[in-house]
Amino acid sequence: MLQQMRSMKMVVFWFVAIVFLVIFVFGSGGLHQGQGGGPNDTSIAVVNGEKIQYEVYNRYVTQLAEMERQRFGREQLSTSDYDRIEAQAWDGLISEILIKQEAAKMGLRAGEEEIASNLTQNPPAFIRQRFTDESGQFNQAAFQSAVNDPSFNWGPVEEYLRSALPSLHLDRMVRARAQVGEDEVRAEFARRSLRTTVRYAGVAWPTIDLGGWTPSESDLRTYYDQHPERFARGETVSLELIKAEKKPSADDVADAMSQAEDALADEKKGDSFAEIAEIYSDDPSSSRGGDLGWQTPASLPAPLGDLASKLAMGQTSDAVHTDRGIVILHADSVRTGARGTEMRLRQVLIVPKASGETLDSLRARGLEAGELAKKDFAAAARKLGAPVTKLEPAEANGFLPGIGFSKRLIDWAFKAQPGEVSEPVGTDDAILIARLVTKNAKSTRPFEEVKDQAKYGAEEQAKKDRARATIERVAAAVKAGTPFDAAVKAAGLKVETPAPFTFYESVAGVGGANEFTAVAGALAPGRTSGAVETPSGTYVLQAVSRDPFDDTAFQAQRQTEYQTLLQRRETAIYEAWMKDLRDHAAIKDQRRPRV
Repeated sequence: MLQQMRSMKMVVFWFVAIVFLVIFVFGSGGLHQGQGGGPNDTSIAVVNGEKIQYEVYNRYVTQLAEMERQRFGREQLSTSDYDRIEAQAWDGLISEILIKQEAAKMGLRAGEEEIASNLTQNPPAFIRQRFTDESGQFNQAAFQSAVNDPSFNWGPVEEYLRSALPSLHLDRMVRARAQVGEDEVRAEFARRSLRTTVRYAGVAWPTIDLGGWTPSESDLRTYYDQHPERFARGETVSLELIKAEKKPSADDVADAMSQAEDALADEKKGDSFAEIAEIYSDDPSSSRGGDLGWQTPASLPAPLGDLASKLAMGQTSDAVHTDRGIVILHADSVRTGARGTEMRLRQVLIVPKASGETLDSLRARGLEAGELAKKDFAAAARKLGAPVTKLEPAEANGFLPGIGFSKRLIDWAFKAQPGEVSEPVGTDDAILIARLVTKNAKSTRPFEEVKDQAKYGAEEQAKKDRARATIERVAAAVKAGTPFDAAVKAAGLKVETPAPFTFYESVAGVGGANEFTAVAGALAPGRTSGAVETPSGTYVLQAVSRDPFDDTAFQAQRQTEYQTLLQRRETAIYEAWMKDLRDHAAIKDQRRPRV
């Protein structure tokens, strides 16, 4: 059959298969400007010596962006959206390459019979979609007819399977390492299905009143010394930053004023102000015809108060500049109330926006400044008319203090050496150029810097200690022979009797899938626990009864429980394997940030 397929005539339909093949084998694409490791190098990455071309990555990002736009019904995506999408595309691309390389290293191949079998008995998803009827069902008859149709060239699909199947084999081999024992399956079934009835008493530590006690300086330092993990700071980078804001130009402001004048002209032609506000205004009030409700001129910010005070009923103001934009006010009604003169106002707000020409000009200047910054950082700042700002040390979570999230810039900083300057990086509201000043090793934050945090922690610990002490007295009394109810009452607490629950079910005020429900499920009926701590409080439990293990129900659910546990373990093993593959790979990132 394959020989026959190779001789068939190519048709346009299989262009989809070719694109899918390229995406699967090499990953897919992104929306950057120039890419590559040199002037004639169009590769975006080198993975263990294998180059990945920019156009492939670009295709992948474009595809993911389009999927996001369709999924959420959005015409435009923000820079932060693209940062996330590009990170997803990059990770997927690198993973696919590493898996393909590992499969080749292991000598995994797809035989001709296997390819034919997969094509005819288990066609790829993009093939099945081509033969899906209006009800969403795969039309097997139409597919088989196409298989036997000499006008179709199945070569690209064959190549797709030849390239994809070894990676799929490797995927299965890795996941096959996951094992789940019978005891684990029975235990999971018990956690999900066996309800336990308990009586308990507890102290929710956040509700404890410390009676005016506040930690001393010595208490704070003791807490600080005893809990270094709470004040740990990972590796950080110190950056100097040039931030050129994407703000409207004088021409853009003039265009906004021209829109305002058009709005006033429409009113003079007889259009109602409410209709004009719906069309022109950028304010949320536009959806209700610009209605601001009853206002007094004194309650409005300058210069709107003065503007409103000069309006009579039915009058419209001139367009004026404000901090928010260009505003036009209209007085629907005027009355005298408890606050004096009150006016039913409508508003048109036109916010000047940076035009495409303005942004293109800024990008061009940003790219020029980026080259200059590598030689003279201060001169680059002057060229952009922006100051050089020294930022607080930033950690590897992508957040720049005072700026916001920029994963690409942070990723660059942690790979760069002190003194290096980044490429220009675009955000929704600015173009950023950074210079790495220092890299700082992991450390404990200075006591003075975290003093407030230490105070909160010390108070929290004092409350937890008091809660535990109370519950431990109850548990000790029960252990010594005092009846549970009497011991609880002596501590000034109340015995609670919640409805029976499983490990995963929530207990009112306590929660589920925590230490409380775990101890309850393990405690023999009639026995009393010691102090049991959860994130919300400390408790002592007395088990009353538990559902018996239903072997018939277990056998009916066994396969479902097994598959749930197996999938969870497969995922953990696969992720660990993938991480190890990445950690030992030589990956050269040649992406350039979006400006």
